[in-house]
Amino acid sequence: MSNRNEQLEPYRRPLLEFDGNSCHSNGFFWSSAGCIYVGGHLRHDSSQGDLLVYSPGRSHTRKWGEDDLVFSNTKVFLANSGINHWGFHSEIVAFEAHDTNRAIQVLGIHYIHDLLITCRTGSNVPEEPRNLYEPVNNRYRDKNFQRGYVGFQWYDVDQRHIVKDIIFRKCGDAATQSAIWETLTHSDEFVPQMMQMTDNVTYEDCDEQWTARPNVDKDTVANRLSGWIDNDGSIKSSRIGVPTVVGSATATAGDWWKIDDTCETIAGHFWFCDLFSPTDGSIERNVASFQFFFSNAVHDEVGKTVCPNGGGLLPCDTIGYVQHFEESRQLENGVALTANPRTTGPMTGAPWYLKIDKGSPKNGLFDKIQMGKQDTLIVALPYPKTALFQITYTAAT
Repeated sequence: MSNRNEQLEPYRRPLLEFDGNSCHSNGFFWSSAGCIYVGGHLRHDSSQGDLLVYSPGRSHTRKWGEDDLVFSNTKVFLANSGINHWGFHSEIVAFEAHDTNRAIQVLGIHYIHDLLITCRTGSNVPEEPRNLYEPVNNRYRDKNFQRGYVGFQWYDVDQRHIVKDIIFRKCGDAATQSAIWETLTHSDEFVPQMMQMTDNVTYEDCDEQWTARPNVDKDTVANRLSGWIDNDGSIKSSRIGVPTVVGSATATAGDWWKIDDTCETIAGHFWFCDLFSPTDGSIERNVASFQFFFSNAVHDEVGKTVCPNGGGLLPCDTIGYVQHFEESRQLENGVALTANPRTTGPMTGAPWYLKIDKGSPKNGLFDKIQMGKQDTLIVALPYPKTALFQITYTAAT
């Protein structure tokens, strides 16, 4: 280890090579332990006599490296979590995972390609082994293995992931309710933007009735706004060759993600809709996202007294809705609005009609807008005919 007084910042140094490594049998003591782990925070704590302290979890004080961490030709097996990357950005290429609880967990900006994930090989793994010298709650790896698995889990906020050229083998299981793809949906506070894209997905001996599921099947903001774009339709075998928008089919999402009547669903959890309009193939129906702030008194309470980060007794009441402004739709059947200012969903070519139950605000701010450079999104709010407006914008720098 370098001396703390040296003028060296390791995060600025590129990873030279991480190639041809394997790992197995991890995750006994910690449910989020990865065979290969990026994260944590090593520091000198002056309050403890300058003691060197390591925190193994995510660190909100961490600095981001300027170069991708490239992991190539990696194999993990019989592990709780294969790669757990709580850094910032990476490329994971030529990766295999067999008999894991989760093959990959990543936060940040990641390009993940050329993967083989065998959820269950069928190897003879004994039931939870008994060890009289270990507390029951410490057997995370073994307990999780018996309870089920996730082929690939999308994180819930502030991510940018491209996942392509991936083979899932022996994935999807009704007995353990194990999904091939899983969205993280426990939160009303931390919710999805447009964050993910897939391409060239192959299923071998998989139960496609379990293609996609929310990790928590309850009515949350994260659940309503969950979705991604599949570039070639291979996310569902019956749609190969048809670029697809995947989006939530939970009840309080209404028909927000059901772009038209040709959309398909699996078990009522997600809609699978054509990215390009089936009636006019020149219309590309991408996903957009923004935050609409109109009341500090409302929005500042998110995560405190309303709209919590999962569980608890705090409410997250509906205060309005957003719907595609089309003649064929019932405006009240759009996606529910809450104190959380985020809205994410598909663009159909029609405006998004934004209705707040207590009336449209006198002041509003659209922030953190995500949409394609070629796209146009009109947002409509109801106001009296005599209303006057002052509209300003701040350009990107």
